[in-house]
Amino acid sequence: MSLAVASSSYYQIIDAVLGRFDLLSRFDLVYSAEDEKLGKPYPAIYLSAARKLGVDPSEGVAIEDSRHGVRSAKSAGYRCVAVPQERYVDRAGYHEAEVVLRSLAEVDGILWRRLLVADGDALPLAGSASQLDGRSRSAVRG
Repeated sequence: MSLAVASSSYYQIIDAVLGRFDLLSRFDLVYSAEDEKLGKPYPAIYLSAARKLGVDPSEGVAIEDSRHGVRSAKSAGYRCVAVPQERYVDRAGYHEAEVVLRSLAEVDGILWRRLLVADGDALPLAGSASQLDGRSRSAVRG
């Protein structure tokens, strides 16, 4: 499974945050919209990340915290988990995601198995209000 960051932030910010939490080495790719003509909500950042990883976008899962990010991921063909800030819960734009969570702490093995397996094939992880496992996962953050 490949793991990437595809962010609208500048590389300087991405590197500072990932470095602060000693996470840089955990990603196969760190990619910024700084390298794209159009950032999110356009799909270019996700399409480029998939190309650089050598995977089809339909085999990826994005975790997004913004409406523009959800739109970008879905337009590129990714599955999407939205984790919006609580103050944005009721705003439109998150409904496109396969699931909307209150917190990243809600990401569990059951959810990943449902998202990462399609027709029996494991899907690589790329990157944030439906019922994937019969339990309702409600929207919250934004």
